[in-house]
Amino acid sequence: MADTWIEGIGSLRGLLYSGLAPAGGFTKLLCCSHNDTLQYIDSSFNNCYVSEFYPKITTSSIDTAYVDTYFEFQLQHSASFTDSISWVQIYSALPSLQLDEATGILHGIVTSSGSYLIGIAVRNNKLDLLTDILQTTIVVSLPTSITDQQKLPGIQLYPNPCNTRLVISIIDPTYKDFNVEIINATGNSIKRIYLHDETTTIDCGAFQRGIYLFKFSDPKKGFVKFEKVLLN
Repeated sequence: MADTWIEGIGSLRGLLYSGLAPAGGFTKLLCCSHNDTLQYIDSSFNNCYVSEFYPKITTSSIDTAYVDTYFEFQLQHSASFTDSISWVQIYSALPSLQLDEATGILHGIVTSSGSYLIGIAVRNNKLDLLTDILQTTIVVSLPTSITDQQKLPGIQLYPNPCNTRLVISIIDPTYKDFNVEIINATGNSIKRIYLHDETTTIDCGAFQRGIYLFKFSDPKKGFVKFEKVLLN
């Protein structure tokens, strides 16, 4: 730990750890004065008294996930700035869900139904502090009609299950110029395709067997839909 020398006072480390044994958390010297004269103040806080640390997590619960269906959820915080904010997964009973520490997006594919505990913290990197923690439960349900609602009426994927070659056929021309992202069962993106022809063919033999999510998106319109494909 780097030390700071405060003129007329002494070692900052010596002041903070002179016989004290904090039980968890952290110890900071915000300011120090002598004879009513301020001699030191921590520039990260610029205050001698701090009762709240920011940002706070504004997300109170996480959406329901569905078995064998790609899951994506955006966590929210109270800060208006994002360049010095990151996310940290403290614990999770769902290792198949991954947290993007920069964006706060929780994503992946869960293969078993149930209720799973998860703990996520937000970090203020300027202060080098975890400022809030969300401890909640993610409910994973068996697929319902929501899966059918996610399908694209203007695009056909066949044959499904696929053994050799998968064909993506655009029926509705409004679905041209779409981005297609192929996501495996662990939530990892393994291939990206740009749709501009009426028919696109994918070699199924280039992938391992399993369930894959084809994510169709149009960044300009903010449109995202999914199709589940079984590759044999």
